[in-house]
Amino acid sequence: MKRAILTGATGYVGCHLVDALAHRSVEMVVVARPTTLADAREFIHSRGAATHIVDYARGGEVREAFRGCDIWFHLIGSIQRLRKDPFEWRHREVTARLVAAARKERVERVVFLTALGTSSRANNIYHRTKWEAEREVLQSGLAGALVRPSLIVGRSVGPRDSKLVMRYIRMMRERGRAVVLGHGSNRIQPIDVRDLVECMIKAAERENRNVAVYELGGPEPLAFREFVRRLGQAIGQHVPIRSLPLWLAALAARWYEWTREAPPVTREQVALCRVDNVCAPDSVERQFGFAARPLDESLATYRTERDGTK
Repeated sequence: MKRAILTGATGYVGCHLVDALAHRSVEMVVVARPTTLADAREFIHSRGAATHIVDYARGGEVREAFRGCDIWFHLIGSIQRLRKDPFEWRHREVTARLVAAARKERVERVVFLTALGTSSRANNIYHRTKWEAEREVLQSGLAGALVRPSLIVGRSVGPRDSKLVMRYIRMMRERGRAVVLGHGSNRIQPIDVRDLVECMIKAAERENRNVAVYELGGPEPLAFREFVRRLGQAIGQHVPIRSLPLWLAALAARWYEWTREAPPVTREQVALCRVDNVCAPDSVERQFGFAARPLDESLATYRTERDGTK
């Protein structure tokens, strides 16, 4: 791996990946949108990455950025979206454009960060459009990997954080309580962002000629409500945890999606609370040969929580 192109790299996982690649002396090109926040751009530049600005919505040309790259890390996608940025566009259509550019410039491999639970039959648009984006990669003829993590946690470098984790930290600090959708009984399997990045790099370095699929989670599956309790414990906030009925959360999500450009809760998030998001507890060690960090070690990185605005 000599020269890498990264799409979606100014986000939470992306900044950690850029830092890890910089320590391996990999030459990097980061494709960013014009709306990328200044602190993320500054961090990317501090790690020696060149930035190529592309406005996907206006048909910006991206092929030039792929020139000379032998590996493509694709990280575009988020459960939170703006009304003007539908999942179909962000996931499937943007991925299709990038796949076309990668093929024209003869990029050898791709590592696509997608999501655990991706399926054509998923109960939410987020996972269904992620699956459609995966099809674009699988049909491209490129070799590489689809990496499907459960909830990503922990922090090490960069200005970005997990939006979900930071929302709960702010809620507990500012309101003295936490609210979970439904009973919070849906099971998740948090994986440390540093472990996820290590898996992505190892996947990039493998020589498989097809597209491998890796489902990843940390060593401890648990109910979401218990995760929130453990997060509060880690930051010294032993607060009550309230339940918001799913039917009421769904109504609130519809209202927010109608009235706000950036809804604080969406129907996709409500749908995700109805299903588990877990895989094998030894998924990291079995597939990549090292033991994933315990959850408490990941949560301990939030004890020196900054201003909570990231």
